[in-house]
Order: sequence, then C-alpha cells, then structure tokens
Amino acid sequence: MRRIFVAICIIFSCVAYADTTITSKNYVDNQIATKQDIVPAKDTNTVLTHTGESGNIGEKEIYDANGDYLTQQHALVTAGVADAAIQNAIDTEFVCVEWYENDEHTDENCLGWKIQNTTQYPSSKNLFNLDNARILYSSNSQIQTTKNSNGYTVMVPGNITGGYYFIMVELGDVNEFLGKTLTISVKSNCINGGKRAYGIGRCNNTCSQRSGGNATYTMPTSINNSSLTKAAFWLYANAGGAGTNPGCTYYDIQVEEGTAATAYEPYQNLYIPQYE
Repeated sequence: MRRIFVAICIIFSCVAYADTTITSKNYVDNQIATKQDIVPAKDTNTVLTHTGESGNIGEKEIYDANGDYLTQQHALVTAGVADAAIQNAIDTEFVCVEWYENDEHTDENCLGWKIQNTTQYPSSKNLFNLDNARILYSSNSQIQTTKNSNGYTVMVPGNITGGYYFIMVELGDVNEFLGKTLTISVKSNCINGGKRAYGIGRCNNTCSQRSGGNATYTMPTSINNSSLTKAAFWLYANAGGAGTNPGCTYYDIQVEEGTAATAYEPYQNLYIPQYE
C-alpha cells in the first residue's frame, strides 16, 4: 500500500503550500472602513434613528410621562402614553352637553362634548360668551328672566303695569374693548304684547349708572376715573305699552366689532390649557 501512495504522489506532485502574504495596515484599515461602527449603548429611554447620511446615526428620546413636558417637546410618544393622555383629556378637559333622548346622563350616552375651563380668547367674530355671562341689572325685581342654552327669555308678570322693562347682561370689562366700536344683533320671539328692543353700552358694577343703549356703541379710549367699567347690553321684555305677561325670548346674540351687523356666528373659544 505504501508503494502505491508514493507512486501517486510522484505522478501528481503532492506538495503542500502555505499563504505567507503579509497584510499591510493600510489594507486592514481600508477593509474595516467599509464596516459599520459598533453602535454605543445608550439607555432604555432612547431609540436609534436614521440621519440620511451614510455612517451616521441619530437618536430620539422616548417621552416620559413623569418628566418635564417643556424639555420633552420633541420626544417620541408611545401608544400607551398617548392613550392615557387622551383619556385624561376626556375626563378633565371636556364635559358632555348632550345625551341620547331618555338615556341616563352618563359619558357612555354622550352625543356632544365641549371644552370646560375655557379661557377668554374668542376665535370667532362673536365676542359674546353666553356661558360666562351674568345679569348685572333688572329694571324691576319682579321681571322673570330665564337663561337657556342659546340666550335669554325676559317676561313681565301680569301685575306690573305697562312700561319699559329690561335686563342688562355683562359683556366684559371695558378695558377689553377700549376704543372699539361694537354692534349687537339678536334674533327674538315676543309674546303677549312684548316689544323687541335691545342695545349696547357700558355701566357701573350694578348698572345703576349707564351709557349707551343703541345697537352700536363706541367704547372710550380710556376710562380714566369713570365708574362705568362694565361693557353690557340691554334686552327688553316690553319696550313701553301695556300687556298681560308680555315678554321676549332673545337668541343668537352676537356682539362684533364694526358699525354693521353681519350674519350670526356662534362664540368660539380658543382653548389654552392652563398648566400648574
């Protein structure tokens, strides 16, 4: 057998070779340069991002609900944190205003929501916010006034003789409207001899002193020492004359800048969250 192996080696030249080529540092560096660098460890609150540049990576912070919002405005939000925030907004920032007919007034049966704890920044031409309005003055303590979802009903009891009976509703502080010309417009339904009449102006805190009364009024540029610090408007139940329980219901009340009344637009509030 040994003789056969030797013969085979003679025929095929059984020689073993070893690669003794020396690799240069330059060659090694060039080859390593084609590989991606090892990504350094960061933390569990950061993710890697593409930068659009070969060989460069970026990173994004993951939003921490227990951290400071102002320092995390560009952080990524997980689905769980977003869901909790949305639910919190529903629970704390919104209030139900309409439900299915005859259903229990619960959130599950809610048809319409509105933002609560709103701020005084109207985002429509209508400057009158019915939700925050209050009556400053009534020309007779027996006048019956009802505030509804869209305005006011002003009625005169039957035992009161004919005359000018009205209420005054607060619009805001005069300082909010200095130098502005305001126009009021309303829609109304009157019954039992009630006569539609309204106007706008300003008065003191109780409206025992007042100025204005027409549909358009220009506020002063400065109130100085004047006591007429409240912007307000008049709504009449009966603008003179007699009647049995006369009254008027006023709705779609709009106060806007300018000298001409335009088409009604609901008051819309620009909501600005209040942070602690």
